[in-house]
Amino acid sequence: MSIDQAKKLNSRGNALAREGYLDEAITAYRQALEQDPKHALAHNNLANALKEQGQLQASIDHYRRAAELAPDRPEIQLNLGLAVAQLRLLDRDCDAAMATLVALKPADHPERRFYLAMARKLAGDNKGAADDLREALRRRPLYPHATSAGSGPRVLLTYSTDRLDFEPMLDGGVSFEVRGGHFSAPAFLARDRYRLHNLWVSDSREFQEAVRHLAGFDVIVNTIADPEINARALGLLNDALVDIDVPVINRPQQVLDTTRQAISHRLQEIPGVVSPRTQQVRGSADLKAWAGTGLGLPALVRPLGSSTGIGLEKISSIPALQDRIDRLGGRTINLCPFVDFASPDGLYRKYRVFVIDGNVLPEHCVICDDWNVHSSSRMKLMRASATLRQEEQRFVQDPWTILSEAHLEAIRRIHASLGLDYFGIDFTIASERELLVFEANAGMRINPDYLSDFPYLAAPIEQIKRACNQMLLNRVTAR
Repeated sequence: MSIDQAKKLNSRGNALAREGYLDEAITAYRQALEQDPKHALAHNNLANALKEQGQLQASIDHYRRAAELAPDRPEIQLNLGLAVAQLRLLDRDCDAAMATLVALKPADHPERRFYLAMARKLAGDNKGAADDLREALRRRPLYPHATSAGSGPRVLLTYSTDRLDFEPMLDGGVSFEVRGGHFSAPAFLARDRYRLHNLWVSDSREFQEAVRHLAGFDVIVNTIADPEINARALGLLNDALVDIDVPVINRPQQVLDTTRQAISHRLQEIPGVVSPRTQQVRGSADLKAWAGTGLGLPALVRPLGSSTGIGLEKISSIPALQDRIDRLGGRTINLCPFVDFASPDGLYRKYRVFVIDGNVLPEHCVICDDWNVHSSSRMKLMRASATLRQEEQRFVQDPWTILSEAHLEAIRRIHASLGLDYFGIDFTIASERELLVFEANAGMRINPDYLSDFPYLAAPIEQIKRACNQMLLNRVTAR
């Protein structure tokens, strides 16, 4: 037994772990413990690496041994408590996880706040969960992506802490998926090809410190996509990236200019595009001003930051609009005239394409007998209609059998106007030469939820994913 050799092997394990070589680090820590079975820090560090690999029970065993050997080391007691809490969460025992976490010190430790957020969310305390997670991410804004195991280019994904809506993910480990306001980059990227890291934008000192390390990344993907709810974060990120010489996909300044109001006004200037003029309205004075524009009724009302039809209403009178505004308690809404876009057969069609590095890629054509068309609307008529499914299949396999050259040129002009590397457009065909655009933004998602009933959608989804990955590689090789 050699205590000195154990110290050297423990230090070697630490160096390997810092570089992401966990298997090699684990080997070094085990070798250290062969030299000195009572090396508390080697037990603790081995537990850290095992936990990182998802071997939670094994990590707890080594944390417990480390705590027995070094009862005066509070950081080891904290590590043990956090691992136990994580195990309780994986068992969905929120009460036991909460009891463990509440007793841990320090109270403001970011990992403790993170697990508290997951426990509160699972228990139904959405506000408390968001507050805890926000504080955890402010304190530790930069960290490796939970499901990334790649060894290729270093890719940074940026997120906002301003409006946190998330879903805990309990699949071998405890992580979460952000919902709303962001481009769902992990769903598009081949995670085994990159070393992914997350950066959460805030005004914290820790965020400013993290910015100093961004030059080491090969490409930055700004996933913050909704300026109506994340304008502050986009502004902070824009300022942070000014002196960073790293390619950025969807620069925050371009995204800031894509509110529904701004987009509708810009698209009205593009030949071949019909875009109902959207106005942000807050309170009676704004509503009176809007009514004076003569834009007409019925109108579509939508809260800021909403998507997939959540909160979307068609309202046919000014008193009803006033009542809707009153019920929102002073919150700002988007208001635009409703355009009846029914096709000659009486059905409503919503097409979606993605524009990735200038390439136009189809994703779906949902057909329904209701004007409020969304992905789930396909289950109403299309599931039972081979004719409607064939129409969508024709669009996603060869969109230019349905869209004209004038339509393609309109999409190209939208791309030139927005200046985004990646975005989606929802529209319908207004005429042989015009598109009626519902929205265009960087937050649109691919939707694999209906592949069992519509298997032909798999090919266009994979094509979109390939284009996203190629866009990243193009930025890396262009440096």
